[in-house]
Amino acid sequence: MIVKKIASAFTALAVSCAFSSYLSVSAEDNELISSGDYQYSVDKNGEACLESYTGTDTNVIIPDKIDGKTITSLGKTFHDTEIVSVTFNNTIDDIDENTFINCYFLTEINVPDENEYFESKDGILFEDDMKTLLCYPSAKDGDTYTIPEGVTDIGIAAFYETKLQKITFPSSLEYIDRHGVSYNQRLTDVDLSNTVLVGVGEMSFAGDTSLKNLSFPVSLYEIDSGAFAQCTSLESVTLPENLATIGQNAFAATGLTEITIPASVETIGYSAFGYDENLEPVDSFVIKGVSGSAAQTYATDSDDEYEYKNDFTFIATDSEQYEELEGIPLGDFEYAEKDGEAYITLCKSSETSVEVPNEINGLPVTVIYGMAFYQSGVESVKLPDSLKRIEIMAFYDCDSLKSIDIPEGTEEIMAQAFYECNNLSEVNIPSTCTTIGSNAFASCKNLSAINIAENNSAYKSVNGIVFSSDGTELIKYPDGKDSFYKVPDSVKSIADYAFSENPNITELDLNNVESIGVDSLSFCGNLKKVSGKKLKSIGEYALYECTELTELKLSSDLETVGQYAVYQCPKLLSVRLGKNIKEINECAFGYIYDEVNSTNLKLADFVIYADKNSGGAEYAETCGFQTESGTVQIGSHVVNTVFLIVIASCAGAVIIAVVTVIIVKSCKKKKKKTETKENDI
Repeated sequence: MIVKKIASAFTALAVSCAFSSYLSVSAEDNELISSGDYQYSVDKNGEACLESYTGTDTNVIIPDKIDGKTITSLGKTFHDTEIVSVTFNNTIDDIDENTFINCYFLTEINVPDENEYFESKDGILFEDDMKTLLCYPSAKDGDTYTIPEGVTDIGIAAFYETKLQKITFPSSLEYIDRHGVSYNQRLTDVDLSNTVLVGVGEMSFAGDTSLKNLSFPVSLYEIDSGAFAQCTSLESVTLPENLATIGQNAFAATGLTEITIPASVETIGYSAFGYDENLEPVDSFVIKGVSGSAAQTYATDSDDEYEYKNDFTFIATDSEQYEELEGIPLGDFEYAEKDGEAYITLCKSSETSVEVPNEINGLPVTVIYGMAFYQSGVESVKLPDSLKRIEIMAFYDCDSLKSIDIPEGTEEIMAQAFYECNNLSEVNIPSTCTTIGSNAFASCKNLSAINIAENNSAYKSVNGIVFSSDGTELIKYPDGKDSFYKVPDSVKSIADYAFSENPNITELDLNNVESIGVDSLSFCGNLKKVSGKKLKSIGEYALYECTELTELKLSSDLETVGQYAVYQCPKLLSVRLGKNIKEINECAFGYIYDEVNSTNLKLADFVIYADKNSGGAEYAETCGFQTESGTVQIGSHVVNTVFLIVIASCAGAVIIAVVTVIIVKSCKKKKKKTETKENDI
């Protein structure tokens, strides 16, 4: 199982300045000018950004202009000051994520009605549409607060070091950004169960040392790095059943002594559980989870390069069922009884060919349980007609397995069921199988065809490639297929993990595809070229660690890019972004992992081609990348648009001149012919 290497957020005790989906303007690199109570810089439009406040007045009213220049943005203006209140002017349209950090005396932020970009309610700062809460003042009176319904996002460091003991979260809440509710040392209860939250960002609740009660919604998909680090009073938590990703150090330095990780979790970052404030393993820490799941892998996960080794006790949550029923040896197998059915829990055969029986002691064999054939030396397996389900990692790392018959009646193949079956060349999926889990056939290097039977209501296959039944989504491209692939015209989306860990694909034309999912092309070590000329959305980690990638052509209609989408791609030195970009998340382009310092490192020569004042240009400016505007790409060449216009004008002039010459010559010929006729007369 591949583990992503990204910089840990745990050691960051202040708010990270990495770029996020909230596009902020920063003028730090411009010349600072001192005037009155402020230092400011001037942007390319001649507008002023207030970079710092040097005055002594604690109740600040931001002027409309400074030295005749309109003030439109705030940098780290009030960071570490003793202001008590601040009132915006009418023209401020952007603020830095650190504008109000460490303002320990701040009680209110006021915004006039005439300002079209921000809103304040009871002294709390929101974006104008009231969907994003940006700043709850640190010194605001009161120990409870109810976030208004309609708020979907809690912004970066929105509730940073407040006096609050309780926050009531709205049912509309979808995302909490990094440091969103961090270092609130009086906060005791966080109930997110009634929200539609899908993700909590890096360090989002870090340092909430009094937090004891924490509940999540079923919608939660991701808990990012360090999200609950240093929540030292947190002694128990229940993770939701749909959770997929848990980041590095997510629950490091908490009061947890054990954790139950649901089977839905596919990725667990380094030191996510069982580590103290010094990132040393906690003695006797217990991991509970389904046999063969990511939980079991994490319990003993290690990486010599990073001197990282887990040795936690793992307790299978399904083992209690087996213990009650008792595992029963039967020839080459062990099985357990469950609800009048037999589950194959272990294959002990030393034979190269194995047939699983239809019945055991009168009970139908319906399930091949998690890791039942783990690292088995079998080359072929005949499964029983009574089979209903192949569970998580059932045939994990069966490197000798060449053929397997999946019978009609099988309904589900779970995540990583055939992961790293490197000699498996072809698989036939019956019409009854309507669920194929993520990475079910990942890292099967010689698998050239997954054939779906006709009349399958969920999937279909074309030339051994799996699609949704309506042909609009590509589900799985087998590792052993051709190195070049053009996605069919009908396909609009690429599923999560569809090409992940494919060692053979070198060039991919996404054709009409509009979105690619999480990890859809990750770890494709030989992928060099990707063309996505109609892409609108790129999922998180989509092209993670495609180390040979040199060319990525993106649509001018691209709107959103997930975090770490094109990360650890050291040979990709430029990207062209269109004017429709709305959201670019952290480390989306231009970053690699610095193994020496365990941090994210910018590619020194990375260039972003983007229009001025576009989302792409803002991302480049914030991250410090070189930006080129006013260019177009023709083939493999980048051409300045001014030069192109000049060339076009010259070409037009040449064409006119040529046409004129042709007309003149034609006229001369006609004249000559007329003269000849007259002479003949």
